Amino acid sequence: MALIEGETSPELSDLMEHEKVIEQGLATFIDVGWALMQIRDGRKYRAIGFDTFEAYCQDRWDLTRQHANRLIAATGIVGDLEPRGSIPTSEKQVRPLAALPDPEARSEAWEEAVEEAGGQPTAKQVAKAVAKRTVKKKEHPAPFSDPILDTIAKRVDGSGTVLDPFAGTGRVHELRDRAEIGSTVGVELEPEWAAKHPDTIEGNALDLPLGDGEVDAIATSPTYGNRMADHHDATDDSARHTYKHTLGHDLHEDNSGSLQWGDEYRAFHLRAWTEAVRVLRPGGLFVINVKDHIRGGDKQEVVAWHLDTVGRTLGLELIALDVVPTRGLMAGQNHDKRTVAEIVATFRKAAA
Repeated sequence: MALIEGETSPELSDLMEHEKVIEQGLATFIDVGWALMQIRDGRKYRAIGFDTFEAYCQDRWDLTRQHANRLIAATGIVGDLEPRGSIPTSEKQVRPLAALPDPEARSEAWEEAVEEAGGQPTAKQVAKAVAKRTVKKKEHPAPFSDPILDTIAKRVDGSGTVLDPFAGTGRVHELRDRAEIGSTVGVELEPEWAAKHPDTIEGNALDLPLGDGEVDAIATSPTYGNRMADHHDATDDSARHTYKHTLGHDLHEDNSGSLQWGDEYRAFHLRAWTEAVRVLRPGGLFVINVKDHIRGGDKQEVVAWHLDTVGRTLGLELIALDVVPTRGLMAGQNHDKRTVAEIVATFRKAAA
């Protein structure tokens, strides 16, 4: 695509400077990743007529968005390293280090792999060093279950790009094995969980790093506002199955995992769904997995609120409602009154 001649806007000027870095040999993957990050996060691709980062990468550089995002993620990881001697020379070497959120652990794993290789290690050698340091407690406490994934796959089959703005550890990417879809993108606020999959971007669901109408479908599960949002420490030695206690530290202030069902929960998710609808193309699908829960012996109408908000408030059309049986947790204050099913609701955004 030809650049505009003559006087240039600041946005176009910035874009041209970043593109020089990419053009000059894809000099190093670190420089390229940094330049792509500036273009993506600043949405500078719009200066030369592209509506989406994905279209820009594909048409301008013959890069898939997934690979562009891997280069961006690798740039950040290399910035965390304090290598003595060899530094990474390819994105593939860096990719396994994403599973370690702690910079010190990443540096240690890299140095161990370098020592084993006697120089530049292979990605397999790096992955071996990383595996020794993977902390199991960082797994997400509420990932998509297989029945939910199968149901969502049925609804998004045939879509282009599918986004999960609350990606957790990245099970949304398994949709690629269950349906005919073009690609998946995850956005996750907690770096430990974002690092679990190379196609997940560390970012905020309230301010998505995507352009208007950039994705073809959204498939996600909000927090339910139940006891998993508890964030106090037990006064005894009992275990807590919560977002905070599974992660191992306090959640980010914009993480809804600490919000109990109530006004604050509803205000947060209205903002999140409004932002999600912004990045969804006209005619695109919006699929949410949600569930009611019991509080003080009474059912909390979480599902009805989400359906009403996405449908009536935001104006999307409900086109399918799947009821998926679920076992739920068999312990806790209301274990004998568990709700017995989760809902997968599929909406369609109005065509332009």
